Amino acid sequence: MCKYELLKNRLISTVIIVSVIVFTGWVGNIQVFLSILPGYIAMNPLTAINLFLLALAIKATGLTNKSKHVNAVKGIVILLLSVMAVKLSDVYLSTQYNLDKQFFSSKLFGNQMTVPTVFNFVILSFSLLLSCQKHIKVY
Repeated sequence: MCKYELLKNRLISTVIIVSVIVFTGWVGNIQVFLSILPGYIAMNPLTAINLFLLALAIKATGLTNKSKHVNAVKGIVILLLSVMAVKLSDVYLSTQYNLDKQFFSSKLFGNQMTVPTVFNFVILSFSLLLSCQKHIKVY
């Protein structure tokens, strides 16, 4: 394993750990776990879940038996893109799905996933999906 693989694995593990800590903070109502720095806005629980899923998918792309894990990665990407599509429909089509409020609605106090965060998840999801493709033809 090269040193960059080790760094990649540690960074992915860090994202997974932070996501789990934040979600644990929401579940256990532990304020210190909700934000990395005291006094800052807490990470939305939906953002924590999505970061966790995205990190798992990235981790799966680096596993030795890639063909076995590609379907899992694609499944996670489809799930993430579906969640982001619903989130964007709330913003641009004024639908009222409010996925943010499905978790801990009484504790959110208006804390919603921001539109730039949604777009970043969409871009990262498509990037991950493209990284699973063996041959991409560009014309």
